[in-house]
Amino acid sequence: MRCCVNIYCLAFVLISAETTLRAQSAREIVKHYLDTVSNDNIHSWDNIKSTYTESVSFYSQNNFDAQISLIDANKPTFDKTYKIYPDKTKRELYEDSTCTIKLSTFYFLKDEIIVQFENQPPLKKPSIKLDEFYSDFLPVQISRLLDKSKTLKILGIKDFPAVSLRRTTSCGAKGCLFG
Repeated sequence: MRCCVNIYCLAFVLISAETTLRAQSAREIVKHYLDTVSNDNIHSWDNIKSTYTESVSFYSQNNFDAQISLIDANKPTFDKTYKIYPDKTKRELYEDSTCTIKLSTFYFLKDEIIVQFENQPPLKKPSIKLDEFYSDFLPVQISRLLDKSKTLKILGIKDFPAVSLRRTTSCGAKGCLFG
């Protein structure tokens, strides 16, 4: 099986500014990235048994159909995602930031997907077949692609300016602003 991989953007946020990668091959650069984010063992990602995430999204099918700018959308949706690896996920979508007005719930199981909207019976359909490279973790997915590839081509390297991870707080009459 012949497989080629083009990686368009690989951000080395965790690598210090003193590290020089310009003279290395594309494969060495990607391996260095994988070692950095995986503590020299790509299989350490297998130790993650469950995750919980909260996020805000501004997607709306109505806005998309009307070609409204989604960057300046004024009605976000909020979601909570619970995942037990490898094949159990529950995703709850809410209308409000306090997560009290639930819009829908999605269950992604090994053999089926269940979608439940409020005040409607659940919709069931077979689960999606994933390819051999898929992983919930990007470094694992890149590693799988790298292992199967014969050639690797980096199209460019982007330098990112150093960013301070220090959190600042500014309090005024309207409350506190975190940045």
